[in-house]
Amino acid sequence: GVAVASSNAVMVGAVFMLDGQSLCEKLFSVTTGAASPNSRVRFFDNLTWGPVVGRGGVNLANKLNAAMNMPVALVVGYRAGISGTTISQHLAATTIMNINIQALNQIGNRIMMFNWQQGEGDASGGTSTETYQGRFYTDSNSVVKTIRANAINGSANPNLPVAVNIIGRADSGLGAGYTDANWENIRLALNNAIATVPDCYLGAECVTVENSGDGIHYSPAGFEVDSTWMARAWLKALALVPYGSGATLSSITKIDASTFDVKFSHVGGTDFTPTGGTSANGFEVSDNGTPRAVTSALRQSADTYRLTLASPQTGPDAALRFSYLYGLDGGVTYSATFSNPIVDNTTEAFAARAFVSRPLGSTVGPTVKVKSGGAYASAVVKVKVAGAYVSPVGIFVKAGGVYA
Repeated sequence: GVAVASSNAVMVGAVFMLDGQSLCEKLFSVTTGAASPNSRVRFFDNLTWGPVVGRGGVNLANKLNAAMNMPVALVVGYRAGISGTTISQHLAATTIMNINIQALNQIGNRIMMFNWQQGEGDASGGTSTETYQGRFYTDSNSVVKTIRANAINGSANPNLPVAVNIIGRADSGLGAGYTDANWENIRLALNNAIATVPDCYLGAECVTVENSGDGIHYSPAGFEVDSTWMARAWLKALALVPYGSGATLSSITKIDASTFDVKFSHVGGTDFTPTGGTSANGFEVSDNGTPRAVTSALRQSADTYRLTLASPQTGPDAALRFSYLYGLDGGVTYSATFSNPIVDNTTEAFAARAFVSRPLGSTVGPTVKVKSGGAYASAVVKVKVAGAYVSPVGIFVKAGGVYA
């Protein structure tokens, strides 16, 4: 007979690797409403090839295949028993990361993108922003450095692209650790990675994604939204499409002590919903540490929403802070469906990006005090990214125990 040789290595096509907790796993296990996978997409799961499965997984693979016009493979090194895991458990050499590396070795190591969808286990456990940042991207054995050391960069980017899904909502009734502060610590760490690590990108901002009703996981329709945003973000990171996320904060203008205009910069869209007399949900305002309820957030123009507070500001402008989609519940009581988020008019209906702790009147980048000539002067912090100094989005410095 004729001798036949077989190999797990990928010969042709684009390979994307994913790692995370149960939300990553459920991309491929929640099957309700799933489409049929394209014949040119495959799944390498727990060191075995097979068809792409799951509503989110199939949607993600099909969209990548359609946009790239080539075979697409999604790789998950280890998908069993990852529910509730912490980032340290993913890094342990004998468990998840080790199997990720085995998967890389078997498929030939060359991947286009690594997507990270983890953080709930650390949030509920109280992991600090600084500790999570170390384990994700600054420590020598961090997630980003380990993957980049073991994978061959199959993209045209200078570094292997890493995409990050920002953790979504969770019900505070799930346990003592399910608090706004704990969730914000991890969101801040993930956003700081996107802002400072070269070739690190937003994968999906998941606060508004529909929940299944169990308090933390997405519904089948939610996984379709999550995977749609992921596909578009990956394609943008690879310079294959012009946009890959929602609008970002541009500025906040004071009209009077109870009225403020929040202006966004569009990325792919040109307008927003909700419109008319429907108020957008998700805003929170702190007046020198005192919460000020937002009674309405109404669209004023294609890029601006006007916030009206239930009671007027009494503290100084410098102590007035605004946030959007940053708390555990995004500023609203927990429910499966997040009603009336600010959504652009792109085909993907991207939600506006979350922001937090912006001083009144600031533009992109936090305003802090730096020492110059013996005196502290106001300046915008800049960081070096790919050889150039830029004003980052979402970086905050700790002053007096709080992020300012």
